[in-house]
Amino acid sequence: MTQADPRTGADLVGAYLRAVVDDLLAADPLIRADEPDAVHKARVATRRLRSALRTFRGVLDRTATDPLRAELRWWGGVLGGARDREVQRDRVRAVLDGLAPELVVGPVHARVTAELDAGYHLARAAVVQLMDHARYGELVDGLRALADAPPFTERAERSAATIARRACRSTWRRARRAHRVVDERVAALEEPWLEGDEDLWTADPAEPENAGPDATDPDLATAIHELRKAAKAARYAGEACAPALGDAASAYASAFEALQDLLGAHHDAVVLHGVFRDMGMRAHLDGENGFTYGLLVGLERARAQGAVRDLPDVWRVARRERVRRH
Repeated sequence: MTQADPRTGADLVGAYLRAVVDDLLAADPLIRADEPDAVHKARVATRRLRSALRTFRGVLDRTATDPLRAELRWWGGVLGGARDREVQRDRVRAVLDGLAPELVVGPVHARVTAELDAGYHLARAAVVQLMDHARYGELVDGLRALADAPPFTERAERSAATIARRACRSTWRRARRAHRVVDERVAALEEPWLEGDEDLWTADPAEPENAGPDATDPDLATAIHELRKAAKAARYAGEACAPALGDAASAYASAFEALQDLLGAHHDAVVLHGVFRDMGMRAHLDGENGFTYGLLVGLERARAQGAVRDLPDVWRVARRERVRRH
C-alpha cells in the first residue's frame, strides 16, 4: 500500500502528518542560514500541521495533540512576525517601483523600505534566537514523536474515504458559517441608515466612495479574517484527503486556495492601509510632503475594496466544489 492508496484513516492521516512534519523540520537549517522564503515555508508547514490536528481531532488522542497544537500556535506567531513584515516590504517595493516618478514626492522610498526592512530583520532575529531556546527544542521533539507514532484513537481504523469525507464536510461547515458572518457585515455596511445624511440618497453611485461597503471597516476585516482561516482549513483538508477522495478533494482544495488568496490580499491591504497612514502622519510631522503616502493609502484601500467585490464569485466556486456525502 502506498500513500496514494490509503486503506484506513490512520494510513491517510499518518502519512500526511509525517510529510508536513518533515517539511517543517527541513526549514530549520534554511531559516538559520537566512535562505530566501525559508520563514514562509516554515510558517505554511506550521499552519498545515495545526490545521490537521484540528481537522482530524476525531481520530487523534487530543490529550496528546492539544498541547502540541498550542505550541504550534506559539511558533506560528513567532514566524508570522517575520513573514508579515517580509510580505509588506516586498509589496511596498513593488508598488513604489510601479508608480510614475512624479508621484513619488520626497524620501518616501527610503523611509518606507527602511522601516519595513528594520522590522523584518528584527523579527527574523527573534525567530533565530528562539530556535536556540528549550521551548523550541521541546516542540521539535514533540513533532518527531508525532510523526513516528501518531496517537490514534479507535476511529482511525475506519476507512480512509469515510474519515476524509467527514473532514472535508467539517471544514466546509466552518467556512459556511464564517461566510454568513461576512455577508451579514457587508449587508449592514451597505444599508444607508444614517439619519439626516441626504447625500446617501442623492450621491452618484458611480463615485468610488459609493461603490460598496468600506472594505477597511474593522468589524468587516475581522469577519473576513475568520473566513480566511476557515478557507485555509478547508484547503488543507482537501489536500490531505486527496489520496482518499481523488479529484473531488483536489478541486475542493483548489477552490478554497483561490478564496484564501483573495482574502489574504484583503488582509494585507487592510494592514498596509494602516501602515501607510501612520507613516504619512510621521512624515508630515517631520516636515515631509504627505502626497505619496495618501496615494499609497488609496491604492491599498482600493485593493481591499476589490477583494470584497470579487468575494461572491470566488465563494460560489468554493461552494460548488464542496465534497458531498457520497
